[in-house]
This record gives sequence, structure tokens and C-alpha cells, in this order.
Amino acid sequence: MSTNSLLFTVTLKQLSADCTKAGADQKGQLFYVSPDQLRKLLHVLEATAATIEPPLEPEMRIEGPTGKFVVRAKLGEMQLVSWSSAHRGGKVGPEDVLAAVTSTGDDEAPAPKAGKGAPTAARAPRAGGKRDNKLTLVGLGLAIVAVNAFTIWFITRPPRTLADSYTLLPTSEAERVFNAVAGFYETGRGSGDRRLEIAKDGSVQRIKFGASGAPRDKQAFTTKAAEAEGKSALVTNKKSLIRVKDPTAVMLYGDTYQKVSN
Repeated sequence: MSTNSLLFTVTLKQLSADCTKAGADQKGQLFYVSPDQLRKLLHVLEATAATIEPPLEPEMRIEGPTGKFVVRAKLGEMQLVSWSSAHRGGKVGPEDVLAAVTSTGDDEAPAPKAGKGAPTAARAPRAGGKRDNKLTLVGLGLAIVAVNAFTIWFITRPPRTLADSYTLLPTSEAERVFNAVAGFYETGRGSGDRRLEIAKDGSVQRIKFGASGAPRDKQAFTTKAAEAEGKSALVTNKKSLIRVKDPTAVMLYGDTYQKVSN
């Protein structure tokens, strides 16, 4: 089997589809990924791995005709944590992983299994068989080109905005929304929980808690007051939407934050 004809399914855990971002809410799955496309993803992952801090341990799971592989970004490097019984190791580079997942062993194609509809040696070739074979090869080639074009588009497309449809509010109404929603909100106080601090001027801080509820990561947003699906909302400069569910709760990135103080 030629390595150029191999196609893989890549499942991403705590990683964006282009491997440039890591986060607990990031994930993706890519189909029909060629070796060249996989090489590019692995090089991006290697660069991203250097920026990742515990407890995040993003994974790239690669599945194809040569087997199943798991590459984890941990401690600033890529580690091979699941391999075939013949190969086990720690730190790896993109080319090490690519060599493993494209290793086909015996290049000879296996003989077709006998069964219903399988050709046998005694069966005479059908008239026009050579022409049909050429048409089949052309069709397969076009299909592979189309699939690879889709995969390239999927990997390189601009990130989709997280904000839904909304309408910005005039200044007078915006002040009312900011005053009503201002306060401190939390998803909890355990490791990995988050806190939103919304000020009356629309500035927002998003804090992620570490061990023992100690603040670990902080993000700062500016926002504009808006209306989305008939309810108040804040549109951040990151193009995400903080929805006001009710006077005591807001939602961001699918997580609900409960108000703990004004």
C-alpha cells in the first residue's frame, strides 16, 4: 500500500480543529486526512504544545488503515501515549509520529477474501473489463481529490464566530442593561470552574480557578449591550455572546454562571 494513498480520521480533544488553540471546551474531528495534511497538523500541535499548562492534556487521536494512535500534548512536548505493541515511547516529533502512522509493513496488497460476490480464479473476465477498470480508477481519483479539497478547506477556514444573531442597543438602553447585569457570577469554586466579573461600564473579567479555588487564568473583555432572541445580552470583543438568562444567571460558551454578589 502506498503511503500517499493513506487517509486518516483525526479526533481532537481539548484542541481546536486547526490545533492552534487548547481548552477544555475545544474539540473537533477531521475525516479523510492525507499524510501531508497530517504532517502540517502535527507541526502546529508541536508549537501549541509548548504553550499548554496543566491540567490541560490535549490529545490527537489518529485512526487509519495502519492502526490507532494517540498523541498527547503534555509538559511542553508531544508524547506518544498509545502505540502498537511493537512501538512504545515518550517524547516524539511530528516526523516520528508520521513515520509510525504511515508504516504499512508489507507493501503487497492482501488477497481478497472469498465470499459472496468475490471474484474467483475460474471466473472469466467480463468483456470491456479494462475500460471499466480505467473508469473506476478515474472515479476514485476524482473522489480523493474532492475529499482532500474539503479537508484542506475545513482545516484552513476562518474560525466561526461564537456570537449568534443580535441587535446592538442604543446608549440609553445599554446603560440600563449594564446596570442590571453588573455583578460577580460563578460556575462553582472547584478546580476548572470559572468566574465572571461584569462591571457597570461593560468591562468583563473571566477567571478560571485552580486548586483550592485559587484564581489561575484571567481574560479581559470589553462588551456592548445587545438583544438576542428577545433577551438582553453582552457582545464581547472576542465575538462571543454573554446571554442574560434571568436576573441571577448568565451564560457564556454554553456554561451557566450563577450570580454570587453585586
